[in-house]
Amino acid sequence: MKEALEREFAYRRLILLVGMMKDKDIRSVLQLLAPMADHLILTRPSTDRAASPGVLRSALGNHGQRPETVEDLGEAIERGLSITSDGDLLCITGSLYTVGEAKAILHTKGAA
Repeated sequence: MKEALEREFAYRRLILLVGMMKDKDIRSVLQLLAPMADHLILTRPSTDRAASPGVLRSALGNHGQRPETVEDLGEAIERGLSITSDGDLLCITGSLYTVGEAKAILHTKGAA
């Protein structure tokens, strides 16, 4: 993911929206991706396996990031879209559950 964001995409600012399962290596993923983000939004998909945004925030540790936490994925997407300007990239990542649910949400809005 990091290599793709560095090599395959051109953007002015990276808005990173992350939702992950609680049984994954959250710390490693966030420590790799979070430093790339200009704005970080932590959220969760609608599944019992999902880690809460608070757990994601704790796993992030002190890496200079001040993440925004939004419990509901739909609201997190709205927030991400609201702060994304021309030339910015909103990247929704972390789990296939997060990406799949986000795709469905965006599709109903006519944005996917």
